[in-house]
Amino acid sequence: MPRKKNALCQSCAAQSIDVAKAKPCWHSQTCRAKRSYYKHRAVNIAKKRTRQRSARVDEVDFPLLGYTEPPEVAMAFYRDRADGPIHAIEFWVTEHGAVVKRVKPKHLKGVPQRQLRSHIKQVIALLQAEFGDALLVSEARQPVAMCPICAQEREAHG
Repeated sequence: MPRKKNALCQSCAAQSIDVAKAKPCWHSQTCRAKRSYYKHRAVNIAKKRTRQRSARVDEVDFPLLGYTEPPEVAMAFYRDRADGPIHAIEFWVTEHGAVVKRVKPKHLKGVPQRQLRSHIKQVIALLQAEFGDALLVSEARQPVAMCPICAQEREAHG
């Protein structure tokens, strides 16, 4: 059960800060926090109720008639080991489960993080220009063991 409101602190919160500091019960850190709490209490309770109500709402998703899913961009980050740095990156666009376009993998050894992010944004922007802005970007990063560039080099030399 919640604690009862302190009537003295609630009335003090309605007064100016100078009047509150002059009172004998004033404690710097505690009173500042309580004043803020009591001043914004009504708004905070309203926000809390809104969050609770929105959590209770059941959403139903109906597909639009004649609507087709937009293409999706998938990214594969190749690593030498599971916790290691990114070795290479590859993109491909799928539509209805079939690969429509594939972007050649790029080696990233020694590439700074900022440049990697910039490369990802540029590739996605180019793909969106080609397939439209409705292009979805997959959040699932697919773990792949062997880099296709290194595999081709091994086959050529082996």
